[in-house]
Amino acid sequence: MNTLLTFRMWASLQVQSQLSLVALVAAILIQGTSHSVAAIAGPATSDSHDLLVLRFDGNLIGESGEAPTQAQGYSFQTGVSDRGVLLPSPSKLFYASANNISALEGTFECWIKPQWNGNDGQGHMLLSWGGGGGILIGKDGANNMRIILNRFGAAPGGEVGVAFNVATWQANEWHHVAFTWSNTSKRLQAFSGGKLQAEQSFTINLPAITSTSLQIGGDGTGSYAQAVLDNLRISDIVRTPLEISNHMVEGLTIFTWTLDPPTSLVELWPTWYWWVSLGISADTNAGTLSLPALAASWTSTRPEVAVLESSTGRVHAFAPGTTLLTGSLGGTQNSFTVKVVKPVLAPVEEAVDPYLATATGDYLFKVPVVVLRYFPTTNGTTLDPALTGMNLSLAAMKTRAERIEKQHKFMLEEGSRFRGYANAMMPRALGYQVIKVITVYEDIPPGFPADAGNGTYFPDYNTILVRWGLDRLVNQLGAKEVWLWQYHFGRIVPNESNMSSPTTGDISNSYRTTGDQPIYARTYVTYGINLGREANEATHNHGHQLESILGHANFLQDGNNSLFWERFVGLNGARQWQMGRCGDTHHPPNADTDYDYYNPTPAWSDIEDWNPDHTGSQKLVSASTWGGIPYPWPDGVSPPGTTEAQWYIYWMQAMPGRGGSIPFGTNRMTNWWTFTGDWDLSIQAGLGLYETSSCAFGLSSTSQSFTPCGGTGSVDVTCGAGCKWIASSNEPWIIVTAGKFGAQSGTVSFTVKNDSGAARVGTIAIAGQMFTVNQGAGSPPGEVGPLTVTGNANTSIAWPTLAGAQLYDVSRGSLPGIGNGSYGGCMANDIAALSVLDTSMPAATTAYFYLVRGVHAVTCAAGTWGRDSAGRERVNLDTGACP
Repeated sequence: MNTLLTFRMWASLQVQSQLSLVALVAAILIQGTSHSVAAIAGPATSDSHDLLVLRFDGNLIGESGEAPTQAQGYSFQTGVSDRGVLLPSPSKLFYASANNISALEGTFECWIKPQWNGNDGQGHMLLSWGGGGGILIGKDGANNMRIILNRFGAAPGGEVGVAFNVATWQANEWHHVAFTWSNTSKRLQAFSGGKLQAEQSFTINLPAITSTSLQIGGDGTGSYAQAVLDNLRISDIVRTPLEISNHMVEGLTIFTWTLDPPTSLVELWPTWYWWVSLGISADTNAGTLSLPALAASWTSTRPEVAVLESSTGRVHAFAPGTTLLTGSLGGTQNSFTVKVVKPVLAPVEEAVDPYLATATGDYLFKVPVVVLRYFPTTNGTTLDPALTGMNLSLAAMKTRAERIEKQHKFMLEEGSRFRGYANAMMPRALGYQVIKVITVYEDIPPGFPADAGNGTYFPDYNTILVRWGLDRLVNQLGAKEVWLWQYHFGRIVPNESNMSSPTTGDISNSYRTTGDQPIYARTYVTYGINLGREANEATHNHGHQLESILGHANFLQDGNNSLFWERFVGLNGARQWQMGRCGDTHHPPNADTDYDYYNPTPAWSDIEDWNPDHTGSQKLVSASTWGGIPYPWPDGVSPPGTTEAQWYIYWMQAMPGRGGSIPFGTNRMTNWWTFTGDWDLSIQAGLGLYETSSCAFGLSSTSQSFTPCGGTGSVDVTCGAGCKWIASSNEPWIIVTAGKFGAQSGTVSFTVKNDSGAARVGTIAIAGQMFTVNQGAGSPPGEVGPLTVTGNANTSIAWPTLAGAQLYDVSRGSLPGIGNGSYGGCMANDIAALSVLDTSMPAATTAYFYLVRGVHAVTCAAGTWGRDSAGRERVNLDTGACP
């Protein structure tokens, strides 16, 4: 530990009675702490990740002695630092590619002073390496500065790239650009002036590039840069925003600078990032330049309140209070105040209504849901009308929200019953289960700009979802959807649906803004629910997401999406609405216009006997067709606008689903709800909207029973060659370990975790059929008594014998991680001793906490980790938790 003075202490965290968390071991560093330090103007520097650094200070030699293999038509001009190189039309500047650039991971950075205006409609390339499958960086004819990889789509998957518009650039002005690419993280980023302008994810594997030379300032014999370039750098890693900012200011002389935009006071709520991208307008030796905020070195008088982060370049608020942020650059300082508002009410994890907490029993796929309710208030009793546009009591809003959530759940489940309006025995494809409800009495944090000119922003999904531990809820508890209560008012413009997928990227109905939502190990979708609207609009959003994913699945199978949009929905070849087929979220079959759900005029449609070939029987349908169906609404209460609500159910029930067999020539339609049930496996397995009619799937067994100790199991799938299937677990305690999907007969292997409670039943959806897992009840011991912590460098954690426990688990974590259900990693598992020795030390300014639980050796049932400050039993969602 790098310390000036350290000491250890032991403290008791007596939050409530009957707590297992009773010992805290802390190491506290007493010394000054700097925050968000950025390098300022100074001498040029390089590091081990630099492959090619070209300063162009009167020569073309790289910092490691790299000489060009071709050089013609260039000249040296005044640069941002000493001199730069002018590469006019025509010119040649080539270097060997070996050890100077990486096809898989890297960053390109340089200063550019174009001799053209940004709206000239011409291509001006900064770097070109390789032809088909290669890399191209520069301005295109559409006036976008961009990077293209896998050029011309030479390798499988097509081109990938990211771009930002430079139409406002003026000739003879300096700009700094940077691009990053990573085959590991599957992410591209584009920076201008040190600020992130755009980013994009991709799914392909970037190809190797065999070309032995790279070109600077052109693309073969055309698209010449026609610009002065300076301080060009190619690295073999993805550079951070701080590194890019540091590289920008190398060699610059900063005379004075001001904040851009001018700022004196910023008001935020805890956990918020300031939505404004703060920059610097600097008077330099190269003229007035726009620099990122990270070009300065920043300090905070109260870093526990807010800082300007070096990792993002954004102001991040932590806790209520006021702090002064001061930036230093080139001998000049500028400051502004950040005030972090204290919420009137603390967030609450609600008890989940039994109807919401239970997926309807005959489902094939379970859809676990996390509900986040943002109900901002300044008085603790009513919604804040200035933020929401509504003057409603919090109690009334909560009652309203619960009613809408129930109706919404019913509509989604009922809608997954194939033609359920005609057959009450048809099973559901989906069962919705709300696993967590959190009410937050704060404003929605603004994120990406929706219309910066009008000051409107999308919600900051990153901040919201990270705050509430969605990574653990998705990765470990299987959450597939987030229902986010929000409002379309003031500066907030919500998305209807916002998808995040490690498999396909964002296939949202709404704005597909890469980077606006965390990507986890599994796909999930955040759906907006508007405080001022009803269950109809919430389900409307789901309808659009269905259209998006089914259209995408159709495209992956056929190279077009006409099966869904034309044959099912009923659009014509020009994608214009036509009456008579099944319709879409906006159009019933008899609709004259969008949202025409109440049209009483009948029209002929084959919606109740649909097939792609249009040979099914037709009937006259109108608003009374779907509006008059007697659905069993929760609590006997249907939503306002019941006819519209029932259109969505009726339309979804028209989709090919579980238990149906719709012919399509020599093929048949698949269960389209599989894509909602498990998007990742569906795509990985190559499932489509149809399959050959000869496919028949069988399971060697339909159930298996386990003791409380769990264990492993397997089931065989029989089918013909080319028949595709998936095996998707509906429970976090049943893990499919092999045979997750196939295209012929195969075996599905799975593991069942220990059961520490009542007997339980879970399912796996395998090849469109239900496989049931039964597990006996465990006999968990009680709660471990107070812990005793002694020692210093070697710390002993001891506890008394617990009746009914023969073994013990010990969990250890760092104190900041205790929130959101992260109760540490497994330090010791199933030990018979009554103590354990910890020889490690926590990092400076952090602390360790310990938890101990008892385990019954015979039944394998584990006891409790204790209860949190709200009296809830702790469920450890840490990825390294004891099994």
